[in-house]
Amino acid sequence: MIFNQHTLFLTIKLLALILAFASCKKSIEQVSSSILGFSAEVVNSGDYPVTILFKCDQFSTGKLQWRFSDGRISNETSPLIEFNYSGPLEVTLVNTYASQIDSTTKTIIIPDRQYSVSMIYLLPKDVPYDRNLLDSLNIVTPVIQSWFANQLEGKSFRTNTPRIDTLQSKFYRTDFLTTSIDLIKKIQDEVYARLHTRISSDKNVMLVFLPVSTPGFNGVGGYLNGKRTGVVCGTAFWGLASNQKYFRNLGLWTMTHELGHALELSHNSTPNSVMLGAVANGYYPPNAEIPIFPEFYFLESEKTFLKKSQFIF
Repeated sequence: MIFNQHTLFLTIKLLALILAFASCKKSIEQVSSSILGFSAEVVNSGDYPVTILFKCDQFSTGKLQWRFSDGRISNETSPLIEFNYSGPLEVTLVNTYASQIDSTTKTIIIPDRQYSVSMIYLLPKDVPYDRNLLDSLNIVTPVIQSWFANQLEGKSFRTNTPRIDTLQSKFYRTDFLTTSIDLIKKIQDEVYARLHTRISSDKNVMLVFLPVSTPGFNGVGGYLNGKRTGVVCGTAFWGLASNQKYFRNLGLWTMTHELGHALELSHNSTPNSVMLGAVANGYYPPNAEIPIFPEFYFLESEKTFLKKSQFIF
């Protein structure tokens, strides 16, 4: 092919236009230097669902998209997302503007729900694990929750997931044969120390089930050392798995009664009330019998107090 000066000039001009067009055309996948950042603010963690508000740190005229590792996607600018679980979550924020995509990814921790009753099956070193007892706790707990709801106009306490934690104690059964106050102190010292990453004194009520026959009592509870703790032990604990009406009722009443103490309720002297007090030779007033489930009840003053509790939803 023979090029004259005019043809050469046109060829060079055409090549220049092609190069200019190519340099201006950028792929939508091109990622610029990221300046994106975002925050994750826990709005509610009192109970599931845990609610978290996500906000982009910079103002953007582009299109924002939030991608969560559980498969969900949101195109809202500041989405409020609910989670029915706790643990790590990978979050990616994508900003599409003009012909570019900018993105950033980080892992957040969805907190455990707070203000719950932590239930623990505590086994001394020399006491064998009894699956039947654990199963009975999983059966009766929703029953007690429903009883609370009937008493408190639909409000009740919440438990963790799993509902019951099994914990092997560092002590032997004889180490728990002590007074009621010392028993609470011993249990508090061990359980809170070993489960300190999962329960706290300001966010949890601790209800412990101990398969040990303690001297003179089947349960104890209260707000002691800044911790809300109830203990169900001996005959009352075993009664929860019993087919005999008396022992099962003893277990149900004791469990509800000690949980009431852990929620900061005191004894009263009203027959058939759940917080009926005990004395050395029985219950007060004299000749009062163990209240019968589900007919026992909270006093009106107790209902008013519990409805204001952060542990009752």
